[in-house]
Amino acid sequence: MNSLLLDRPLDAIAFEATFADAPFGMGCVDACARWLHANTALRAMFGVDTLPSLRALAGPQQAAALDDLLDGRRARLRLEPELGAHRPVLDLSPLREADGRVVGFIVHGEDRAAQTHATSERDAFFALTPDLLAFVDARDRLLEVNPAWEATLGWSPRDLEGHRLDEFVHEDDRERVLAQFAEVRNGTVVDASFRGRLRSRYGGYRWIEWQVREFDVARLYCTARDVTDQVRARDSLLRNRDELERRIAQRTHELDRALARLQLHADNSPLATIEWDRQLNVAQWSHRAREMFGWHEDEIVGHAPSVLPMLHPDDVAGVDAAMARLASRETSRHVHTVRMVARDGRVRVCEWFDSALFDANGRVSSILSLVQDVTEREAAVAALQRAHEDLEAKVAERTLELERLMAMLESQARQDPLTDLPNRRGLMERLPRSLDRSTRHDGAIAVMFVDLDRFKHVNDTLGHDAGDELLRECARRLVSAVRKTDIVARLGGDEFVIVLENVRDPETHARRVAEKVREALAEPVDVGTAKVRVSASIGVVIQADGTITAEDLISRADRRMYAAKHAGGNAVRTDDGAI
Repeated sequence: MNSLLLDRPLDAIAFEATFADAPFGMGCVDACARWLHANTALRAMFGVDTLPSLRALAGPQQAAALDDLLDGRRARLRLEPELGAHRPVLDLSPLREADGRVVGFIVHGEDRAAQTHATSERDAFFALTPDLLAFVDARDRLLEVNPAWEATLGWSPRDLEGHRLDEFVHEDDRERVLAQFAEVRNGTVVDASFRGRLRSRYGGYRWIEWQVREFDVARLYCTARDVTDQVRARDSLLRNRDELERRIAQRTHELDRALARLQLHADNSPLATIEWDRQLNVAQWSHRAREMFGWHEDEIVGHAPSVLPMLHPDDVAGVDAAMARLASRETSRHVHTVRMVARDGRVRVCEWFDSALFDANGRVSSILSLVQDVTEREAAVAALQRAHEDLEAKVAERTLELERLMAMLESQARQDPLTDLPNRRGLMERLPRSLDRSTRHDGAIAVMFVDLDRFKHVNDTLGHDAGDELLRECARRLVSAVRKTDIVARLGGDEFVIVLENVRDPETHARRVAEKVREALAEPVDVGTAKVRVSASIGVVIQADGTITAEDLISRADRRMYAAKHAGGNAVRTDDGAI
């Protein structure tokens, strides 16, 4: 078999392999329309191993057209046989000899059902994807957009289709965005990815991330998504980063100046020199060493590290070990930090640069130690570490302070500052939840609108401080008149709302609470300069079936309260009259 393959032209072998394994349907018939070859994909379209004849596929409707093709009276033929679930389309093109004589036909098959299914899947994806999809023509007009545009920007397909894209692009982004489209259109780039702002129907602009590629010669295919939240988060991070970098740069500048001063000091200060002999006793103590530490030569020279007065006791072992390594040629250089004690008792942190000196025979003749006082540098490093730790602590403290402030502001937005009761916003957040809970537990809810009678008279005659104290005391009495699970809120001025949640006998319960409120408010109130008596007009609305919204409950209770006030005050009114 292998020898037979080698005897055939390589291009023929490659063609047959490509023909057989092609993912699309291909076949070949002779000049009489008899099948010569059909690849696997073409047979799969018909669902059979042996294909029907072309005449059977043409049927009576296309028999004449097939004869015209076989007789050379037409150049091409498209057969569309109906075979139940299999609906392939066959295109026939003639195969000609060099003299033009037709010797057969190439058949190309397409599966209409697969095409229809693919089109349906594409349409479903186009309609359901949350990404913004669009086709754009050569004039930058939106030809077709999916529903996600309306969900994201508020513009319906009717609002957008037929309009130029630049009508919706932010003027600062317009030139750049259209240039990206042009680069894809003229082939400069194959797939463009960029961001730009698009106008929202609801006002303002949204940041959109685009992916644009060529769909066909006339259209560009675009996918986009809203990245406004990402851009805003990034901008916030950049602002925070810029502030942190500024603070770090400022601190770094201060530290650089300190280090520069230290470096200048080091550059202008000769190092102290200590020379050790082979027995590791001090052989030389330089003049600069005496100036730095105050010890005279006769107090240092000839002594081993263990008895040297200028070495800190805790560092003697380290110096001994370093000298031993150099003397044994384990290393030729060594750098270490040693604490040295000056004659006046001051401890100096020094950096030692040790080097072994060799004689002509390669033996260690002596060891030279160059000593630099780095006390200030070490102090600066320690100060830098402390400053860094202080900065981190301050940043953490500031962050905690901001979090506490945000929590306080959030609480204040829902709380009346005078009475510490929920304000209107706090009430309108809690009341719907109370309605839901009462409905779930088959209970009723009663809303009482309480307005203090003649409060303005107290304010006008005794002053605002007295009025504020009266409001605070009335708030405390209202809270004490209801259950802990009930809500007492101040809407503003002298208006309060009480919500009795999940009550089984709402009329009786509301009557009892209203009487407790009237009794509580009837007691004189000490406002500092005088004792005043107040009463209240109370409107009550009962919700038992979950059909009234929170806003309507407040509004109805308000109207009942005004009915009580118009009747002379110090009264309670419901939808059915006085309790």
